[in-house]
Amino acid sequence: MEKIGFIQAAIVAILTTFSGAAFNRLFNASLMNRRRKKSFNAEELSKLKEYFKEEDQAHFESFILSTHKEEHFYAETGIRTNYLSIPKYIDLKNRLGGNYNWQKIKSAMMHFNLDSEQIEIKRSKIQVLLMKSIIAIAFLLILGGTIAMSIVDYSDELKTKLALLFITLTLFLLGLMLIKALDPIHTAYHMRKRRC
Repeated sequence: MEKIGFIQAAIVAILTTFSGAAFNRLFNASLMNRRRKKSFNAEELSKLKEYFKEEDQAHFESFILSTHKEEHFYAETGIRTNYLSIPKYIDLKNRLGGNYNWQKIKSAMMHFNLDSEQIEIKRSKIQVLLMKSIIAIAFLLILGGTIAMSIVDYSDELKTKLALLFITLTLFLLGLMLIKALDPIHTAYHMRKRRC
């Protein structure tokens, strides 16, 4: 009975790890669809423009239209920004070209400098050193998992085999999660290499 509880706990831990990312993607997709529906359509926007033409055109231009642009950009890209930065993001995407979509650009946002005319990608030597260190640690964890897997064959007891399998899975998952955590830094690193 003790073995079954251990196996169930291991299966639940693995499923939770993998289903969390899928649930996140599904939730974000439904949120984006709701945002798209809430955004003004062309007819509503023209009615608003007509109303504010009579009342206060400056308010329409500075507040309502800019808010609409921000909401529409967010609904389409997932990037929340002010309306002045929207052309900078579009320019960055055009300069990057290739396989860079909005999702990749969003993942590397923390490395962007929006203070200049164009978006500049910041990267310090410490970040590069940290990235290489984490890759080395992830490699060592995966190597440790491989070694633990090879020891499983030499074990006679079921408890020992299960414990080694659990250690193996844990080491592999930790290594893979570390590599996945580097995705924003890695994306920004390659964007900068493209001279953007």
